[in-house]
Parts: sequence; C-alpha cells; structure tokens
Amino acid sequence: MPLSLQQNEVQPMRDRIILLLLIITPLFLSLPQEINADYQEPSQIELRLIRGLGFGLGGQIQGRFSLHASGPDSLDRVEFYIDDHLIGEVSSQPFSISFSTSDYETGVHQFSAVGYPADGRELTSNRISRRFVSVISVGLIVAAIIILVVVLRFASSYIARSKNSGAQKGIGYLGGTVCKNCGRSFGIHWWSLRLGLGRMDRCPHCGKWNMVNRASAETLAQAEHAERESEPAESPVAEQQSKDDDILRRQIDESRYRDE
Repeated sequence: MPLSLQQNEVQPMRDRIILLLLIITPLFLSLPQEINADYQEPSQIELRLIRGLGFGLGGQIQGRFSLHASGPDSLDRVEFYIDDHLIGEVSSQPFSISFSTSDYETGVHQFSAVGYPADGRELTSNRISRRFVSVISVGLIVAAIIILVVVLRFASSYIARSKNSGAQKGIGYLGGTVCKNCGRSFGIHWWSLRLGLGRMDRCPHCGKWNMVNRASAETLAQAEHAERESEPAESPVAEQQSKDDDILRRQIDESRYRDE
C-alpha cells in the first residue's frame, strides 16, 4: 500500500483519538470516581475515598469528596477523622460523609475512621493519605495536559509529513492537496475546518471553498507539472523588450563611472 494512502487512512483516526482525549480529560477530572485506599494490613473497617465533583490525579485532590466506611453487619456508628480530628459521625447506613478540600489547608492529610458495633467494641479502619492542592494548581495541571495533547498532535503530524519522502517543500505539516475547481496544488491551511474525513479549505488560487484531503506527493507533483505546462510561453516581442531593457540598464550603470 502506498505511504500516502496509509497516512490518509491513519490521519483521521489519530485526529479522532486526540479529540477524544481533549473531551474526556476534563470529564475524567470532574466526574465521580473511586480513589483506591492506600494498601495496609487488613483492618476491621474498610475506608474508601470517593471523588464527587473534583480533581484527583497522582495522589493530589481538590474539590468535593466523600469518605465511605464498611464493616460487620452489627456496625451501628462510625466516626470519621481527618488528621485525627473528628469531622462527623454517622449512625445509619450508608456510613459516609462528604467534605470539601477548600475547607482545609493545602498539603498532605490523612483520613481514618472508627466504628462501633452493637457489642460496644471499637473497630479501626485503614488510613488514606492524599495531598490537598489549590484550584490554581489544578488549572495548571489541566492546562499542561491540554498543551501536551496539542504538542503531540502537531508533532505526530510533522513526523508523518517528514516520513513522506516525496513531499513537496513549503506545503506545511497538514500536507498538500489539489483544488477540485482550478486543479492547482496548495498547502492545507492550519485554520481549515475538520469535517468528518476531510477538511473544508479555501483555494488561494481561485478562491473556492472545497472539501479536501491530503494528496500524495505524486499527485502534487503531477499537478505542479500540469500547472507549469499550462503557463503561456513568453512572446518574441516581450522577450526582445526584456533584452532591450537589460541593455539600457547596463548602459546606465556604466555611465555612472565615466569621467565628464
């Protein structure tokens, strides 16, 4: 299969994957999702940290979260702690309590719980450690992710373009195409609108808008050759006029160095 045909098939798929990343990244950062508890020895109560409307990535969290505790069927009451400070008590299932990281200082915090079954025993939970970060830090992280995706998009397009050994110079990272109206080649503009498997772009030669796709190097070369062949040859009169102009120009230049 020709290299250009492979690129035309892979390019839309790569664009769709990158677009999907741009869409789901903010959603992934905000939708409810369970954050696994730190591994410890088996405890009497299992404590889990659940994300509500907030950010959680690499042990850093920001926004609204909830703590969920589960234990034996005889469990009657659960106390929830952040840094060994009681934040609330729940006496009925489900044993859960919500909180906002904005109510606490940034930095590392620990979560724990203590449960009390009907027989009066005191049951402890596993401990979970997370770093609370500010809204500004979250914005910087999200911006960094988006910038990384955009950079990868441009880099992948540039690499794909460079690997096409027959590519024309000056075409651009999106490649070149041939206008369906005037038949002349041009580089696909970066501001062209992606629509499905093609792009809506404007030909700089005839000014017409068309759905275009990346053309192979062979197709671009054929279009450029046809364009050169269609250019009218310079007439004898014009050629003679050009020669006369050159002679007159040389005479003027030489006269500057003559002594009067």
